[in-house]
Amino acid sequence: MNTIAIARQKAAENGPETPLEIEQEDELMSQSNVKVQRQMIVLTFNDIDCRRLQLAGDFNNWIPDRDIETRNINGCWQKVFTAEPGIYEYRIIVDGRWQQDPTNSAEVPNELGGINSLLQVPAHH
Repeated sequence: MNTIAIARQKAAENGPETPLEIEQEDELMSQSNVKVQRQMIVLTFNDIDCRRLQLAGDFNNWIPDRDIETRNINGCWQKVFTAEPGIYEYRIIVDGRWQQDPTNSAEVPNELGGINSLLQVPAHH
């Protein structure tokens, strides 16, 4: 099971967190002496036929493929990066065209009238 599948499963089990709950958790973590550990994320895209696939989101300041490793193995794209625990909005860019992730049903409307996909990175204690 890849990281996004684990995140989706945890989100389904725990229910959606509100922005206030996320903010409170972030505040508690920043007040404690516990260092937040970045998690390795691997997003896999099996059925996207394209010449170039990029990823942009909250985790890289919406700069396509910044700090992201791209792998293309036999037509299967993988995006590998690290992120601190939290919930992130993102989009994929397929041959220059921005779109939501068709492999992820977790989504939220964005301020431009489109849809952003959601990624939950769980905290490991």
